[in-house]
Amino acid sequence: SSAVKFQKSGAPGAPITLAAEPGTILNVTASVEEGALDFFKVHDWVIGGLRLNESGRYGIALHGCTNITIQNCHVYRAEASAIIVNVANWGTNDVYPVPQNWNIKILNNKIDEANWSSGDNEAISLWATDGFEIAGNALADCSREGIDVKTGARNGSVHHNTVVGQINKW
Repeated sequence: SSAVKFQKSGAPGAPITLAAEPGTILNVTASVEEGALDFFKVHDWVIGGLRLNESGRYGIALHGCTNITIQNCHVYRAEASAIIVNVANWGTNDVYPVPQNWNIKILNNKIDEANWSSGDNEAISLWATDGFEIAGNALADCSREGIDVKTGARNGSVHHNTVVGQINKW
């Protein structure tokens, strides 16, 4: 009933892989401020093939991470963002040094009904990241924006994504 926090890192060329066996579903009951799967200042991870249902706040959250790939996951009904790449340190008065994340890939994920409760974030939200790719994702029936690349993001691309059935478009 609590978030799973990851603080161990892999190595360049030898990432840690977090993957589910086919058909595995994680029903998340945690009501937390961070991600149901929360990665804080780690590097060299591949997160793949997970299905997360009903996560409180965020489904998968990265804070100050490097060389992370999130691929082939399905996030259903996250309270806010299904996948968020956020800062690790907001600093004073919400002024933070950028970037705080490097080389992030969000590829071929399925996201349904993100922002179903709080509705204050995008289904995929990316902040303060140098080097990113958001591609091949399918987003459906989410409240608010589908994909948002925000303050401090640079040297990246967003392509070949599908966003349909948005509710409350801004």
